[in-house]
Amino acid sequence: MDVITWILCKKYAKNYTDEQIKIVSKGMTYKGSVASKEDLPLSGNTLGDLYTTTDLGREYVWTLETDSGELSDWQELSKVDLSMFYTKA
Repeated sequence: MDVITWILCKKYAKNYTDEQIKIVSKGMTYKGSVASKEDLPLSGNTLGDLYTTTDLGREYVWTLETDSGELSDWQELSKVDLSMFYTKA
């Protein structure tokens, strides 16, 4: 891994970790269930709002401090993508 890639990875990891800590430190509030991810509300949300989808039983948490956004602002709790940190031996 070259130096620039390493610096970018480190910066991304810190920002990502800071955001996750912010969510966890404010706590999560279970708001209920929706049929699928596409049914998650895009407005009226608070950081840490948590919904379960009935189709696949997945849990999603609202990751913005603003009350409205896009579907991509819901983060699935069981998925953390660490692929950018993978290195071959």
